[in-house]
Amino acid sequence: MIIYRYILNKCIKTIFICFLSSYSIFFIFSLVGNLNENISFLSIILLSLINSFQIFVYIPSYLIILSLIILLILLKSKNELLIIKEYLSINRTIIVFIPIILFFIIFDLNKNHLNEISNNIKSKFIINENYNELKIIYNKDENKENYRVLKNIDTKETKIGEYLFFNVQNQKITLAEYNINTRPIGDKIISQESFHYKDDNFANFLSKEIIFENIFYYIETTKKYFNLNKKQNKKNSIINLNQYFFISLFYLITTLIIFKKKMVDRNLSLTKVSLTILTIFFYYLIINEIHLNNYDLIFQLISTLILLTIFFNLKKNE
Repeated sequence: MIIYRYILNKCIKTIFICFLSSYSIFFIFSLVGNLNENISFLSIILLSLINSFQIFVYIPSYLIILSLIILLILLKSKNELLIIKEYLSINRTIIVFIPIILFFIIFDLNKNHLNEISNNIKSKFIINENYNELKIIYNKDENKENYRVLKNIDTKETKIGEYLFFNVQNQKITLAEYNINTRPIGDKIISQESFHYKDDNFANFLSKEIIFENIFYYIETTKKYFNLNKKQNKKNSIINLNQYFFISLFYLITTLIIFKKKMVDRNLSLTKVSLTILTIFFYYLIINEIHLNNYDLIFQLISTLILLTIFFNLKKNE
């Protein structure tokens, strides 16, 4: 039990030190970059702190990769890795790291939500972000696709410079509406003049009508694109499940590499090990950023299968 606690404490301390050192570097660069903002110095400090945190939000796996590499160097330098391997199998070693792995998996899965929260806080410090925003609201009803576009939004005055609505059916615009003369009433936007397109005909309407409701929900967030289709089909469920599995495999593989038997060999090149980990790390980042229109599910499953093959290969050689 003592060795379990020792490894866990050592890893947590390493992660904490890597976090503080990386955060300090990110903060300095962010502070220098924000000095030209037309806001108070206190706001610049707070903005730099948020920007520094956002780097970890974007790539939380960076922190554990850096920490594990440093942890490996520390353990090998004092021959502690040899003692650990003597008393703990690879399965027991993984059990020790499960709390840390779970934390990073949960953090990774929720990074988009955390990033949105950070952007909402940032927008309060940047004056320019009160203007010239663009929001796109998408909704699909059977074979019809509806798009609503809000442009030149003044978040302070709840004003919209331009409002555009169009309906697409069979890849053709069947109905469109354009408004530039609008005013807010509560959480609604009223049009005072609009231009309509329907059946290849254009018309100008001067009548007042409600063209948008619940405006506060859309303008009080930095989110640009909204998909109102709540339904999750079977394909999306499989993709989400695969994503959880893919992320879990990545963290398990990095842990296996650090604590495999060959690591106790003092002649083993740490540079080679670090390059192996970084290769898997970049593979993980690239795959997460690739999304295909037609074959995304197949692509994601193949990507996970590759990681699964690496995982079983590492386990087999233990």
